Amino acid sequence: MRSGSRFYNNYAEQRGGAIDCEVQHPAFDKDTQFFNNKAEVYGNNIGAFSQILAVISEDLYVSTLKKFGIIKEEPKDRLRMLGASSN
Repeated sequence: MRSGSRFYNNYAEQRGGAIDCEVQHPAFDKDTQFFNNKAEVYGNNIGAFSQILAVISEDLYVSTLKKFGIIKEEPKDRLRMLGASSN
């Protein structure tokens, strides 16, 4: 990608308002600019598939939610919080 690229006022119906990466995430420099881009599902500026997936423990998941202020305290019913259901 060219140095100092600018992505302004772009729109995508699903992902990647400015850029949608399917295979390789492009390299950006400090002069690349993103402003007022919008994607309806995710990735207002950049939408991409995960490059690395990992399994984490329930404890790590909960502590991460707490760290970023998504939840304040330990949930009383973890299964409900994780969206699990029993059949």
